[in-house]
Amino acid sequence: MVNQIFPLAGDPPKEIPLKNAPLARVLCQVQFNDVLSISDERFIAAFQEEIRQIYPVLRKEEVEVVSLAGSRPEVKKETLWRFYDENTIWRVSLTHDFVSIETLNYSSRNDFVDRIGKVVNSAQKTIGIDPIKRIGVRYIDRILTVEPRRLQKILNQHVVGILASEFSENIDRSMTEFFAKVSNGELIARWGFVPANSVYEQLLSPLDKKSWVLDIDVYTTPELYNGKIHSQDAVTVSRELAERAYAFFRWAVTDDFLNEYREG
Repeated sequence: MVNQIFPLAGDPPKEIPLKNAPLARVLCQVQFNDVLSISDERFIAAFQEEIRQIYPVLRKEEVEVVSLAGSRPEVKKETLWRFYDENTIWRVSLTHDFVSIETLNYSSRNDFVDRIGKVVNSAQKTIGIDPIKRIGVRYIDRILTVEPRRLQKILNQHVVGILASEFSENIDRSMTEFFAKVSNGELIARWGFVPANSVYEQLLSPLDKKSWVLDIDVYTTPELYNGKIHSQDAVTVSRELAERAYAFFRWAVTDDFLNEYREG
């Protein structure tokens, strides 16, 4: 049976809580114009104080990035501030041009967008990040039981693809990428097998067994919001993006998937 949900526009389907959803990571990134002072710990102290009750653990990282601004690529080091909750389940990241929030234990859309709003408002209050250049929301599911027959049962037939072939048992690595305009931005979805002891994305840790991932990334820019997105819009915009990601997720899976993971 073909899934009747149209994932790219229209009202999203009603959210169905999944007690044991295979979500590996959920994140939101908010980009803004360069604020070079963010590399100075004295400058970001007020931001830390704003969020410290919820994210009390601070770690400073130096990351290497490749700059293409000149005549030849140049590797530069940038400061990345990480703020964790006490259980390191939630993480806020701050660098010179973005603030993000991510979790390994997603409970609900309401909780997630509420946390987004609080972090973005704190960044605006203490740093000044308006106007926002881009907001993106990303959901990564990782399934560990990857027998082709099971995947064919729990996934939309359009997502199944090569899994329905006569050599499905021999597939070790396979990744499909889908890009589309959606009603409130753009959507990139990737799905497929990841071999044991390997990753296709640095956000995920390698596992000692083969897995199957569904990675949905929805983002928007000010052009779709009358030319400007402000910090006070973060909750509304991120919720709309999360709803669009959920619509694609519901299109990609079957009722068998929902029933299996709803039971826990």
